Amino acid sequence: MSTPENAASDAGTEKSSDDASSLSSATPETALSEAAQAFVDAVAALDREGILTAINAWGLASQAWQADQSNAELTAALEAATEASDAAAAPVYAAEDLYMALSDEEREIDAVKAAYSSLTALFISMQLAMQNPVAPGGGGDEP
Repeated sequence: MSTPENAASDAGTEKSSDDASSLSSATPETALSEAAQAFVDAVAALDREGILTAINAWGLASQAWQADQSNAELTAALEAATEASDAAAAPVYAAEDLYMALSDEEREIDAVKAAYSSLTALFISMQLAMQNPVAPGGGGDEP
C-alpha cells in the first residue's frame, strides 16, 4: 500500500492481484505511449462475463433457429440475440483495432503483451461460446 512517504518510489510499480490493475500498470522504464495505454485500458474495461453471456445467448438462439428456420418467433429471437451480441462484442473489436494501430515496439511492452494475451483469450472464449453454447443451468453436459 502506498503512503505519502513512499508514493514516489512506488509510483507505477505497485502490483495488484486484480487483472485490470495489473494490465494498466507500467514502470518508468516501460512507460506507455498514449495509444498503448488506450489499448491496455480498453482491454481492462471489457466486461468479459457480459460479452460471453451475450455471445452464448446468440449461440443458443442460432441453434434453435437452425432447427426450425420457418419459425417467426425463433427468427425474431435470433435477430434480437444478434443485435445484443454485436453490441456486447463491439468493444472487443475496438480494442483489437487499437492493438493493430500500435507499433511493433509498443507491442513488445509487457503491459501491452499482457493485455493482448487477455484479449486473445477472450476471442477464443467467444468463439467457443458461439460454437458450443450452454443453456442456462446446463453446465455444458450433453443431454
